[in-house]
Amino acid sequence: MSKIKTTFILALLLTTVFAAFFPLAVKASTGYILIETTTAPSSPVTVPAGGTVNLYFGGVTFSGGQFYLVWSADGFSQISSGDFKYTPTFKVSDLFGPGTTVDSYSIGNGWVNGSIPKDIAGGEYYVKAFDGSATSVAVTDNVIIVTAAFEVVPSWGPGGRAISLKGYAFTANNYVNLSYWDPVAGEEKVIKNLYPTNEKGQFVYNMDAPDLKVVVDPEMQLIEDFIETITFYALDNKTTTSYAFDWEEYPRGLLQVDDVMADEGYIFGNETDFYMWGVEVGVGDELIVAGNYFYPGNVTIWFDGSKYLGSVLANGTGFFNTTVTIPITSMESHYILLKDANNFRFVFYIYVVPTLVLEPKEGPVGTVVTAKAYGFPEKIAVFIYWLEIELGDGTYYWMANATTGADGQFNVTVKFTVPHTYGGAHEVWAIDEYLGEETTDIYGTEIAERDFKVLPTLKIVPDTFANDGSLVTVYGTGLDPTVGYTPNIDNRLLGVDPQNWDYPSSVYCNSTGDLELKFVAAGFTPGLHVFSLYAGGELEPTFLLFTVTGVSPDTQAILDQLAANQADLVSRLTDLSNKIATLANSVDSVKSTLTSGVQNIRSDIAGVKSDLATLSDSMSKGFSGVNSALGTLSSSVDSMGKSLSSQITSLGNTLSKSISDNANSIQTSIKNAQDAVSSQVKSSVGDLSTFLIIIGILAAITLVIEAAILIRRLS
Repeated sequence: MSKIKTTFILALLLTTVFAAFFPLAVKASTGYILIETTTAPSSPVTVPAGGTVNLYFGGVTFSGGQFYLVWSADGFSQISSGDFKYTPTFKVSDLFGPGTTVDSYSIGNGWVNGSIPKDIAGGEYYVKAFDGSATSVAVTDNVIIVTAAFEVVPSWGPGGRAISLKGYAFTANNYVNLSYWDPVAGEEKVIKNLYPTNEKGQFVYNMDAPDLKVVVDPEMQLIEDFIETITFYALDNKTTTSYAFDWEEYPRGLLQVDDVMADEGYIFGNETDFYMWGVEVGVGDELIVAGNYFYPGNVTIWFDGSKYLGSVLANGTGFFNTTVTIPITSMESHYILLKDANNFRFVFYIYVVPTLVLEPKEGPVGTVVTAKAYGFPEKIAVFIYWLEIELGDGTYYWMANATTGADGQFNVTVKFTVPHTYGGAHEVWAIDEYLGEETTDIYGTEIAERDFKVLPTLKIVPDTFANDGSLVTVYGTGLDPTVGYTPNIDNRLLGVDPQNWDYPSSVYCNSTGDLELKFVAAGFTPGLHVFSLYAGGELEPTFLLFTVTGVSPDTQAILDQLAANQADLVSRLTDLSNKIATLANSVDSVKSTLTSGVQNIRSDIAGVKSDLATLSDSMSKGFSGVNSALGTLSSSVDSMGKSLSSQITSLGNTLSKSISDNANSIQTSIKNAQDAVSSQVKSSVGDLSTFLIIIGILAAITLVIEAAILIRRLS
């Protein structure tokens, strides 16, 4: 038994040693991937291009921690030319875990379930699992047969929506016939015959979805109850196989009219009467209209089918949202006509009530307002009342009288002046009974109402002033008593404490919207300035401009300093002038002295010139003697140079011959020495390499033998 153990351990150690010196290739993922089964072998599976296939990896072994799937035209256990990745990267732990989703793929319990590539030709394919090694991969044990697929993108929408008919893996370089079934007409209609496919059997045909002109019944209806199905067909001319796809067409309808909106998943149908939903509008009112699933393109809007109100663009899914203004008309039921880009007529009803129109709709105290009536009762007296002058007084104040004609409009121009009141919206009422100049109750007499917005104004007295220390007053009217205002001068906070709170705070107007504020005319630079009030919660101010005249205090101080500086400068200039005169006298004296000195210098220069002439003559004679001596010396040097050149030439010839005779011998000696050294080095390197290998093997064998002896003794 001990011998068996010793032999086994010895073999294991030797295997380890040889594996270290002679490593073997290790495979990556191995085994077979099964298709739609957990029991081998798999059967061929037919799947349309882009369809779903379920792959089982129970018999696959991985060496990496991640993997992805590769689409291949062959079943070899390696990544081949033309193979391509078609899934995201998965974790091996997820594959054998309880289950999760990665992108659109379901993975877990040994399964990966998801779609195959769509952009491929028909035929037989394999799936491979790549986890890091391209030379050893797991592969399906059978083929996936890819057949043709047909779809319409997008798969739903209104009539007229831009769609694409797409085919995959049809017969390559052939033709298809395209058509659809019209459920309204009850017949099949041809779209295009003999439409070509490419080298992969693919095609794309772009068109607008057929318009079945589907609409919802009146009132609010559930959209899904009115969806129509159009079945599109693609016939492969080679195989005569027909493929179908169901497309859902949604019905036209309204999502909103005025402030009435359809519930989620619902829509208002054709010929809905929105008066039953509480929609009442007046002349000049803005009406919101929003629709969905109309034919994409321009939608025109008409009042009573004849007066053009405007147009709006329905987007690719048929949605639009717009606002129209109700024109002058009578007090009764009217209809709005919508005509879409396919000339489909969609109608809904509204009710126009008596309308009081104010022009303008807003303005400050004192604004002259023109009142107009539309749809009023015929030939009656009308009285205009204004609600509240003082905040909370609850009183209606008579403003003007009027009468209507047979058309329900005022016979004459009716005007009134906005009273001195607080800012904001005030109700203006037209009633059919005179209730005095003031009343607190108009119930039972109302015809129509319209709001007028009073705007704030500011006035400054005086609007032009100097920095004289006087008080300047700002008057505000039409302000809102319910909010505080922050005063600013030149966009800087004017800190006041009107509430006696011991810190600067907002200022408030009285109950009729009046405010009075004073500041001192001092410290301003001349020019244009601004006073502004910011209402609480607002970012846009009410403001006015004012002008400050004269010279600013800073400027006056500068002028005074300049005057003082001027006097000092005049004094200094006078002193400087006197000193300049004294200096001029001194310059004249110096000038005389210099003139005399210059004359003396000129006399001395004349004597120097005479001496220089004598010296020049002597130097000329000396130079002649030097030139003669130099000539003699040059001849001697030339003779010596010629003799030396001859001797150097002879010596060079002798040395050249000697070097030439010995060059070949020297070269031969050097080459022989190089060859000997090279041979010796190669021999030494070879012996060293062999020696090292032998040393390694002997050391390994010695280690094994010693281990074996030790094991033997222990056993």
